[in-house]
Amino acid sequence: MLRITLHDSPTVLRFQLEGKLVGPWVAELRRSWQTTWSVQAGRKLVIDLTDVAFIDDSGKQLLSELYELGAQFVARQPLTRAIVEQVQHGRTV
Repeated sequence: MLRITLHDSPTVLRFQLEGKLVGPWVAELRRSWQTTWSVQAGRKLVIDLTDVAFIDDSGKQLLSELYELGAQFVARQPLTRAIVEQVQHGRTV
């Protein structure tokens, strides 16, 4: 299960994720992002992984795609920090 909460401000679109970024939930995050992409209008895209417990390979791939589009990540747990580092250095899946 993954909870996706969108925090929308004049300068930032922040996706707060809670749970596991796996399987069908990766597709749900992709749909959520694609829905808001058209209204991003130059705002910073932030993916908050603070409360994410696990990320599978498809989740890592999506994070990599979002990073390529300029997304920034918030990660505080060792697991998510390590995954963010992999994404930022092009070492996913």
